[in-house]
Amino acid sequence: MLSRYTCFVLLVSTTLFAESTLPRTGQVKSYNEGGWEVTDGSIKDDGYYQKGKDRVLTRNKGIVNDPFYGLQWQDDETKTKAIDVPEGEESAALYCRRIGLGDFTNWRLPTYKELSTIFLTQWNPYIDTIFQALPPNDGTDSMTYWSNSNLAGTTGSWVIHFKDGVSNSDLNDYYHYVRCVRGTTLPKNQLRSVGNYAIDEKTHLMWEDTPAVRTNLMKWEKAIEYCENLNIEGYKGWRLPNLIELRSIYDVTVRTNSWRDDVALALGLNVYPDLCTNDTGGGVCSFWSSTSVGPSSQQYAFTIENGMIGSKNKTDELRVRCVRDRSNPAIITLPAIIHILF
Repeated sequence: MLSRYTCFVLLVSTTLFAESTLPRTGQVKSYNEGGWEVTDGSIKDDGYYQKGKDRVLTRNKGIVNDPFYGLQWQDDETKTKAIDVPEGEESAALYCRRIGLGDFTNWRLPTYKELSTIFLTQWNPYIDTIFQALPPNDGTDSMTYWSNSNLAGTTGSWVIHFKDGVSNSDLNDYYHYVRCVRGTTLPKNQLRSVGNYAIDEKTHLMWEDTPAVRTNLMKWEKAIEYCENLNIEGYKGWRLPNLIELRSIYDVTVRTNSWRDDVALALGLNVYPDLCTNDTGGGVCSFWSSTSVGPSSQQYAFTIENGMIGSKNKTDELRVRCVRDRSNPAIITLPAIIHILF
């Protein structure tokens, strides 16, 4: 005798997390506010999460190859080690066009975003250790390098001080070093606002953009705790961003009416473009990252203030903007009803 059985198939809902397209910072240990190493997982910092992709650079005949970003860097001992370029960015750009390293003719001055990709947080000097053509590391040289990113509305351009691990803008008539690059210019990120958070389509990250960003001032460990407990419209799993993540939302080529006259627009989120002009933050426009300063000053953490990389003692009170990996709800649907005859 035949029996008919009806099988109802359950629709399964799951959440997939898009992987960040950014590289790791290189920090592999966790440190508390006192600078002591923490191994029990109680400090959810950069060393705890180690977010990002692996990145391997190679060097051959005075050229450093970075397949992660699709860039090649000048590292020719005779052309980089002891060259200061006068008359700022314009003269530096001309220098790059003429170097002819490796018989390539398309060398150029890097953008600030590109130059910051070789900034390494856990070494001093703060540059990837594969680079060999460097100024003397004797404490007398800041190892300052030009970018071709101008500070809008000024005669200055952005520079990175690889000796001190900071960045800022300088007038174009200063003398600084040059490290040329070739390859497709790195694009800007693609941020879009979704109410109390923003989504970066390029990096697959979600950013807090609540009114609290304007008012919160916290010590470093409190900032970590705040992000870990944050819930925005049902989204959990927030954390304090590492330096590379935090740096990715800054647009140093845009200028706004800031509380300081010599800085660029700090954030590319555009929800609160006047973030640094209001008084509720007490004139503080530095944001915490979860990345500690290495290798010997772990009581300090890297910060970004109006696009500039810096560092602060972890007991200072700074602003906080949390991040999370973007989640994509996925519905796995099987045929709704299956009839089976026995």
